[in-house]
Formats: sequence, C-alpha cells, structure tokens
Amino acid sequence: MHQLPYPNSTSVTTKPLELVHTDLWGPAPMLSTEGYRYYISFVDSFSRFVWVFPLRFKSEAFNVFVQFHKMVELQFNTKLQCLQTDMGKEFLPILTYLKSLGVNYRLSCPYSHKQNGVAERKHRHLVETGLTLLAHAKMPLKFWVEAFQTAAILINNLPSPQLRFLSPFEILYRKKPNYHYFKSFGCACYPYLRPFQSQKFQFHSSKCVFLGYSLHHKGYKCLHSSGKIYLSQNVVFNELEFPFKSLFSSISGATPSSFYSLPTSVLHTVSPVCTNQAPIAASSRNVHQVASVQSTGSPEASHSSQASPEWRIASPTTENYTQQPTQPEAQPLNIHQSDQSRHPMVTRSKAGIFKPKTYSALCSSPFGLVAESEPRNVKAALSNFTLSFPNADLANC
Repeated sequence: MHQLPYPNSTSVTTKPLELVHTDLWGPAPMLSTEGYRYYISFVDSFSRFVWVFPLRFKSEAFNVFVQFHKMVELQFNTKLQCLQTDMGKEFLPILTYLKSLGVNYRLSCPYSHKQNGVAERKHRHLVETGLTLLAHAKMPLKFWVEAFQTAAILINNLPSPQLRFLSPFEILYRKKPNYHYFKSFGCACYPYLRPFQSQKFQFHSSKCVFLGYSLHHKGYKCLHSSGKIYLSQNVVFNELEFPFKSLFSSISGATPSSFYSLPTSVLHTVSPVCTNQAPIAASSRNVHQVASVQSTGSPEASHSSQASPEWRIASPTTENYTQQPTQPEAQPLNIHQSDQSRHPMVTRSKAGIFKPKTYSALCSSPFGLVAESEPRNVKAALSNFTLSFPNADLANC
C-alpha cells in the first residue's frame, strides 16, 4: 500500500475572504534581529494575497489571528466565511474562537499537509525568495524576517499567470501597483539625516543599507553602520552597490539586538566626592595614578578606576580631583592643612562645642589605673591572693 495521489482542487471563490488558508512556519535555525523564530501566513484564496506576521512563540498565533480578523473585515468591508488550516495545537484556540463567531473552518487530515497546499506552496515561495534576497545582498541569516516580509511585498505585486497575469495587489485593491516605489533589498541608500542630528557640523547623509519597507509608513528602512534604523522618505538609492559586508565587517559577530539598539553613549569619568573625614597620608605616586585615570575617557578606564583603591583616596580639597593636571607630575598632598567644611549645616564643631567621648574619658581618669593592677590570668591572681572585706573586722572571726 502506498500513498494515493491528491486530486486537483475544484473549489472556486468569487470574492475576497471567502476562503483563507493559513499555516505556521518554523522554527527558524536562528533567531531574527528582534528575537523572532516563527511566522504565520494568511493567504486569500480569491486574490492569492499573502500576509506575513513574525512570531516569537507559537502561542502568539491566536492573538495575531484575532487582530488579522478584525483588520481584514474592516478594510475590505466583508466577512470571513471559512478558514483552512492543519491540525496543529497552536490553532486549537483559533478554532474555538471561530466556533463562537459562526465562521466555518476546514482541517487537513493528519500527516496530509498537501491538503493545505496553498499555504505550503506559499511558504516555499516566501522562503526561497527571501533567501535569494539575503544571498544577493550578502547579508547574514539573522535578517530573515526583513527579507521574508520584503519577499511577501514583492510577491503580492508581481503578475501571476494563475491570475490572468494580474498581481494579487491589483485584484484585492482594484488598482495597479506603483513599481517605481520598489528598490533592491540590501542595496546602498543615502537617507536625509538632518532632522535626526543634534549638531550642525554633522553630515546630512550617510551610507546605509536598505532594509525593506515600513508596513505603517510610506518610507524606507535604512540600517546605519552605528546600528540605528532610520525611517525616511527622502532616500537616494544606489542599486548597484550592496555595502553590508563592508559596513558591518567589524561587528559580524554581534548579537541580533545590537542592530536595533541605540548606540551606547560615551561614559565620562566622574570625579569622586571627598568626605569630611581626616585625610589619609598618600604618596605622590598614588596621586599621579588617580590623576592619570581621571584624564582618560574610555568606559574601561572609568570602571577600573572606581574599583581601584586609589580612586577612593580622600583629599583635603575637592579641587585636586575635579581639575585635570596640567603639569607632568602631581604635587604631594598637604596632609597638615585644616579641612573646613563648606556645608551650610551648623554642627557642634563649628559652634565650638566639644563633648568628650565616654571611652576616652574613662581611660584618662584616675580610676583607669585600677584596671592595670588587676590580674590577667589565674596564676597571677593566686600569686597575689589576698582577701579584703570592707567594713569587716577579721580579727574577731
């Protein structure tokens, strides 16, 4: 016994959302730049238009479908009539949701994924087109989400022989696409960066990598060498150059999140705050080390200086640390000069009130001599064994 051939489908749809095919793809061999590992696709049977939504976990499929369901019914002013999918566990909450709304659904038989062939073939088309875009642009696989979303946009706007050489976009939206808007994925682009800059001496543009189209803006996503992604409409493209390998050769092993995080600002060394305690004697060598650490501006120097003992050396005045040394060798600290606090709080020392400590007073009193004559061990006590009873006459006992 062998598997029987699948018959050709005879179902015909006459309007959008009459039948929607869906399937979940993944897991991907590596995480995307934003931590995605899966994606779910929805294919309209009438127009063959495809929607792609990246997922971090399979459990997110239900929330994505609810948002998709509300969006398409509102945009196209029609109701979803039937959903076709496989028997994956991630679709069980969706089937319960469809039952509550009275929407019909069709399931493929177990281990018969070809019954959901429309979604399966669309997966293959998306993956092959996306990998081709990445290979042509010489970009790493961690950008597979951007490549697959760009591939979906291209597929929706390309004419198909199955649609009488019309594009899915034209059938669904009833207007022709603007092909002048599309550019080569991963090519060199120069966005207008003047609104994003804070200094007037910065260049108004810089070479970036074209990373695709925004789903909610009429603009292009441009990946800068610093890791920022600029979204701009004013972009000049050079579709003959693909500069990702040259721009990001030094950070090829960086984590995916580094491409989407803002550039880390330079950490400045903070001068230590001196307290009002008594100054500690320090040699000129230690002071010179503190001054040399303070003059450096790298983050590594600031962290190492805070952990070193020299960083916490107290000085009589704060100016010795807040000002950078101008002479090659620092002068030794004068530990004999008085330290007068400049804080406005009135203390007993400022008012001339001195209260002796209890421990110091006892040590300096005459009664403190008694403690010196007391024996320190048993042998010393037995050698000078005398009994003294005050107010008692031992002769009469």
